[in-house]
Amino acid sequence: MSGPQRRKKSQNLYYRKVVPEQLRPIIGKREIVESLGTPSWQEAEERWHRKEASVLAWFAKAEQELNGETLAEARRLVTAFLDRSEAKNLFREDVLLLGIRMCAARLLSALPNSKSLLDRSTCMVLFELEELEHRDDLSHLSHLIDEPKELDKLRLAPALESSKYNRGLSLISYPDRLLKAGVYDPLLGEAGMVLAGFEGKRSWPFYLMVCRAWAEALVFHRDPTWSEFAIESLHPYPQVILNTRPGEIAWPSEQLCVSEQERAPASVSRPETKRIISKRDHTISDAFELWKRYAQPSQKTLGEAKRAVERLKAIIGDVGITTITKSVVREFRDAVQELPAYTKLERLVSEGASAIISAAKAADPNYRMPSPKTVKKDFQLLAAIFGQAEREEWIETNVFADVDIAGYRRDSKRTIYPLTDSMMVKLFASPLFTGCNGKRDLDLTKPGEFIFQDELYWFFVPGVTLGPRLNEIGQILLADIESVTAPAGKYKGRTVHGTQVLRFTKNDSSARPFVFHSLLIDLGLMEYVERRRQAGETYLFDVKADKNGSFTKELSRRVNRYIDRAVTDDLRYVFHSFRHDFKGRADSSGVSTRVNDQITGHASVRGRSLRLRLAIPPERRGREG
Repeated sequence: MSGPQRRKKSQNLYYRKVVPEQLRPIIGKREIVESLGTPSWQEAEERWHRKEASVLAWFAKAEQELNGETLAEARRLVTAFLDRSEAKNLFREDVLLLGIRMCAARLLSALPNSKSLLDRSTCMVLFELEELEHRDDLSHLSHLIDEPKELDKLRLAPALESSKYNRGLSLISYPDRLLKAGVYDPLLGEAGMVLAGFEGKRSWPFYLMVCRAWAEALVFHRDPTWSEFAIESLHPYPQVILNTRPGEIAWPSEQLCVSEQERAPASVSRPETKRIISKRDHTISDAFELWKRYAQPSQKTLGEAKRAVERLKAIIGDVGITTITKSVVREFRDAVQELPAYTKLERLVSEGASAIISAAKAADPNYRMPSPKTVKKDFQLLAAIFGQAEREEWIETNVFADVDIAGYRRDSKRTIYPLTDSMMVKLFASPLFTGCNGKRDLDLTKPGEFIFQDELYWFFVPGVTLGPRLNEIGQILLADIESVTAPAGKYKGRTVHGTQVLRFTKNDSSARPFVFHSLLIDLGLMEYVERRRQAGETYLFDVKADKNGSFTKELSRRVNRYIDRAVTDDLRYVFHSFRHDFKGRADSSGVSTRVNDQITGHASVRGRSLRLRLAIPPERRGREG
């Protein structure tokens, strides 16, 4: 019973606490009973809480004293067991590796669906078992396993365990979880082997202490075959292990073995300190989900970020983010820069980065690698993800910030110029608008008798008259198009409202209505719209979004290739040149900067408008609106 209690023949309320059995030799009592010195419940409650804090602190000190003696003895027994194993020609590293695997298998068997959790080949690689049998006696430990995350991690484990430089590291988190939770049921069998031949008293608390010492040996030993990179990437305590000689065990201090401290009652007062979470609390996947929740990225940015995260997980594993150091990031960067361009994620997971790079170098020393710009984009996204984790105090520093990428320059972005008047005339006098030879992209540039009013045809006129981004045109829905209510004879037009679903815009100002020029109506745009509607289509143009949410990646290539073939092959002139041209023409016509930005969907940033105007020939620059 918690709280003040009454006793017969006394008006005052009492405090009563049973002393745990293992602490009775140190405390010297079976229970603690003391008068609270008052019959008032309100006063007694206050005094009870003060007494409770004092008694629990007393218990904690006694338990620490007890553990100090019994834990040291348990560690000596574990060391003696490993020495006996070596005397029988069993390497202690192999014994500990088997212990790690058996601990992981037993903890996973706590899940009700453990038998169907892993396929036979995975079980054989990881545990040398054909399948995992569910164990009801361990069901109470299922809360230590987050099943979706567990499956993601176990998919990578066979590839990691197949290398002698990583063996056991992908599973070492399982005994570490038992240490932190202070429960050792899956290790009772090994404790029995450790205690074989022990002639001292085998009390249940001492038995559990041997289990704890065995778990510490599994987590804090250094296998001589482990590489430093593998330790830094996968071990929950890399610095401790790196400072340990191969083949030895770094028996942890209480600061590392936090199970007792974390399980101490909340009522015991402790000095407040800024706490950085333990090294296995949050994985790379957790940090990605955190960033998604706060950043709310567009579908395109989300797809690119997911690609970067999956590549990181494929190379170093879905490890705790506090275990990722600057040296690990540099190793990852070097691996990414040396990978062959367009390497599939599945191949990266199955073969490993080192094997893929070696095979590529052997096949062709001058093989194509990712561009510095592509690698830099990945690292910028990873820096954003880890920056969010840093702001949430999941990590102390953002290790992906300010990472140098070989070959990348800040000014490497290509300059885009507006098309000149002669280029405009050349474009609209080209075969696409006057008559072409066929429907293939190459035939569209050759003179002939056909005019195909397809998406390529309709993309150019809105580009000139509205200055939109290519992606904005590509995602127009047929349901968006409606007639404009205006005085008769003023103008012809149709409005595209940015209020439908599936809108992926660059900024808030980009979600805007815009009016089609009457020239498009005269050219037959509305007839094209009706044909699309009758065919049961959803979008105005025959453009599908890719996996990253981009509606116009392939069409962008087609449009720019047409400009290269029919107008100029200068890479500074592309479809986006129409946007710059519109800004310049509107400015030289006296349209104010504010209205100009509203039409083009630019955020009203003065610096942006000035930068765009710098690319406009001097004769076409007007006064500031």
